[in-house]
Amino acid sequence: MTKDEIATHIAENTGIGKASAEKAVNSLLDLIAIELRSGRDFMLRDIGTLKVKPMAARTGRNPHTGEEIKIPARKSVKLKLSQALANQLNA
Repeated sequence: MTKDEIATHIAENTGIGKASAEKAVNSLLDLIAIELRSGRDFMLRDIGTLKVKPMAARTGRNPHTGEEIKIPARKSVKLKLSQALANQLNA
């Protein structure tokens, strides 16, 4: 689902304008990025928790040439589902 689809859904279901819904979606995404960059987890109750997970540097392989390449260390975001959402998915 894209940001535009989310904003359209919010606008249709709440009666607010699409421009306001887009601002709300962008504001939420900005807040998530700010929290994760500062090292804090971001919890959305009944959905899950977004956490930054450091990924160690490693050696990979170029699939076209077979040449070894160095993949630098980086950060990734992981979502740990809430029990409520996991139960809904498995119902």
